[in-house]
This record gives sequence, C-alpha cells and structure tokens, in this order.
Amino acid sequence: MKRLLIYNYWTMIFAWCMYLNGWSLFGSAAGILATIILLMVKSEADPWRIVAVAVLMYCPILLVLNFSRIPLFFPGSYFFLAAVCFNTAAVNEYLYLFRAKVVMPILTIILISMTVLTILIAVLPSELYTLFGKSNLYLMDAFIFLPYLIPAAACVIYKTCLLHASENRQKKSLLQ
Repeated sequence: MKRLLIYNYWTMIFAWCMYLNGWSLFGSAAGILATIILLMVKSEADPWRIVAVAVLMYCPILLVLNFSRIPLFFPGSYFFLAAVCFNTAAVNEYLYLFRAKVVMPILTIILISMTVLTILIAVLPSELYTLFGKSNLYLMDAFIFLPYLIPAAACVIYKTCLLHASENRQKKSLLQ
C-alpha cells in the first residue's frame, strides 16, 4: 500500500508538470486516474468523507484562486485543482492506515520541496516575472504543495497524539 501511495505522488507530480506546461486537460485526467486507482484498491474508503474533504479543500483554494491572476495564465485551473483536491482526499484515506513513522518521510520530502521552491522564488529577480508576479508564484507554490502537506501533517500530529495518549494510559494503569 505504501508503494501505491508513492506511485500516486509520482503521478501527481507528472500531472502538475503537464498542467504547468499547458496540458491541463491531460494533467486533470492523470489526477483523476490516480484517484480512481487509489479508491479501487482501498475498498473500505468512505465516499462521503472523501467528498467532504475534497469540497472543504476546494472552497478555500477556489476563493484564493479567484483573487489571483493564475487562471489568466493557466486556463484549466478550476478543473485541475478539483482533481487535485479529490486526489488529496483519497490520499488522506490512506495516510491514516500508516503509523506516524511511515508518514513522516513523506511529510519531510514535501516540506523540503516546498521550502526549496519558496527559497528559489525569493532569490529570483522580480523582473523575470513582471506579468505573473512574485505573489502569484508564491500562490502557485502553495497550490502545489499545501494540499498534500496539510493532510500528511494532520495525520502525523494525530498519530503522535494518539501514541502519547495510549502511553499515558499504560503508565497510569501500571501505577494503579
């Protein structure tokens, strides 16, 4: 299952590359296909929870996207980001099956990648992106990484808190 999750992340990297190169329809298709494969393998996935998580992720992204110039440069943004939100909702179903120490390397890689891209954006001269703007570059950085970073971080925090709570219960039962 971990391998399937890694393949899903690679497929979404490929989908983002297609989207950023003007092939938003093919990028959306790759994202939807990756989501379908994830859901076919995990038969006990709750479809209502997936839809709820996807909608809760899509609404703030849509709100921020409407106030930026990103849709002018990337016309298929709304549909592609819907595919990304459904994919991250399906990934969220998988992340809670793993222990925190399994999710932690994935979280670390996403965090390092986002940090490196943010530093690169800060270092690039503003003259290179006069039409698009640096603020839109930072938003694209957030759109690329945050939908995958937030569920992984929430999973690690939840699993860590759960582990500490069970350890505290064991200590109390041993003391009594």
